[in-house]
Amino acid sequence: MKKITLLTAYILSVGLVSVMTHPTHTYATTPQNSTQDIEIKVRNSNPILDKGEFDSPMLLDPYNFELNASGFNTGKIVFNYSSTSLFDLDETVAKYFNLKLPSEFEQISELDKGNDLKSAITASYKLPTDTDYNTFTPKQIDTSHKGQINFTLPTSALISTGEITTIRVQIDFGQILDHLDLGPTFDYTKLIPNASSNTYEFNGALTSHSYFTNYPVETTKGYTKGGKAIE
Repeated sequence: MKKITLLTAYILSVGLVSVMTHPTHTYATTPQNSTQDIEIKVRNSNPILDKGEFDSPMLLDPYNFELNASGFNTGKIVFNYSSTSLFDLDETVAKYFNLKLPSEFEQISELDKGNDLKSAITASYKLPTDTDYNTFTPKQIDTSHKGQINFTLPTSALISTGEITTIRVQIDFGQILDHLDLGPTFDYTKLIPNASSNTYEFNGALTSHSYFTNYPVETTKGYTKGGKAIE
């Protein structure tokens, strides 16, 4: 019995020395990025979440003071914007449609801190899973940043890659000019100049940013047919 005990102790001691003198090797492995990780990285480096398309051309109805004084409603920009998602957008992603106005419209965009412009906007959106359009409420329309209109879409909306969200916008700038009550002899091109390139250029994109200090150059461009907002 004593011999067996001594033999067992010897075997255990040899095994312990072997483990101590021959440590187990560990090999570092590089974690593989998932598709979601790659999408998040791309989104963080570029704020654009969609490939967009404006109506071509965008509808421009020039403002005519005399016609409006007679009960008509001239002075409108109307367009649809089709947003094709570049990523799977879940409820963790904030979603905004950012619209940059032509530089010629920046002056009226600042009137009453943007409130005049907000009151002149009618807009709605249709998510990929919806059958009808939903109206943007005043709280979902931000006009507090010069030359921009920022529309808030529901964060809870689930939009898969390649799905299309459609946005309709009407800007009744004639209503703004009417309310200024400047009369028939005023030169309204002082407020909205004629476009220098014979067309007004808009920029838009679906992003996760509520507004931009420096508007991204990768945004979609839309153009009006004709560059005179005043008849």
